Amino acid sequence: MVEGLRRLDVAGQHYEPLTPRDLAAVCDARKTSFSPEFWMDHIRDESHYEIVARAKSTFDCRLLYDSWLWRAPLEEAVRCYGQRVVLELLPGSSLTIPVALESIKYSGELWQVNDELPTAIPRCFHFRHRWLDTRIGDLLCKPLQANIIVGNHIVDDLLFDSYCGEPGSRKRHYYDALLCKAAWASLARSRRLRPIQDAVTSLFTQMIECMAYSSMLILRHYPSTFALMSDDLYRSNIEMETYYEIAKALSGCALCDAYFLDVSGVNAPAGSLYPASFLIADKRP
Repeated sequence: MVEGLRRLDVAGQHYEPLTPRDLAAVCDARKTSFSPEFWMDHIRDESHYEIVARAKSTFDCRLLYDSWLWRAPLEEAVRCYGQRVVLELLPGSSLTIPVALESIKYSGELWQVNDELPTAIPRCFHFRHRWLDTRIGDLLCKPLQANIIVGNHIVDDLLFDSYCGEPGSRKRHYYDALLCKAAWASLARSRRLRPIQDAVTSLFTQMIECMAYSSMLILRHYPSTFALMSDDLYRSNIEMETYYEIAKALSGCALCDAYFLDVSGVNAPAGSLYPASFLIADKRP
């Protein structure tokens, strides 16, 4: 169990744009999450370590720490809402959520929503899972069946998807450091920036409306590692500003109780401890 998480009122948190010096400091701190030494010296959870080792052929220390941090909010959500369905938004390739679920001995179902095939979940994992080949917005035309909805670092994906459009264009830009950085700089100067940010924020308020009572949305976001390594100040500020706008919108929604979880006091490397990185929206009767 991860200890040290504390609840923060959204109204008391304000995003201050990163400067180049700030970005360099965050980047240096993030590198501390690329090594297992901290784990061996301070955490030593053999069971979780072995799950991460089985998940990928090459050991991934970022997966180790990120999935460890996800355990606490997921464990609390499952305790409150049971072993039924976890809906993961835009799973990508990290396996963070599946590893965290396996670590807490989740026995329900995991549904992964993406218009591209996600990374295969290891066969040795003990929960059922399926891929929903669709876009998030397409789910919001009817009530959502899942009682736990999660998104691990998806705000930048949603912004980029809205700006670059078709999957082919997204892939071409997203995985090339120079093209990606140029695209984010272009978005920062574009008149489309504010409407795109508003649309992403609106997506989550619509999601709350479609969620059943007694359900929870959990988002985690922090400056993208890819952006940090490529010194992309535009991307880091756009994605973080949007994340805080989402938090503000959900905190003003009468249908849910929204708050941050601050991970700065958790026993993990400095690069994993970006403050207010978890956003919780709890929809209860």
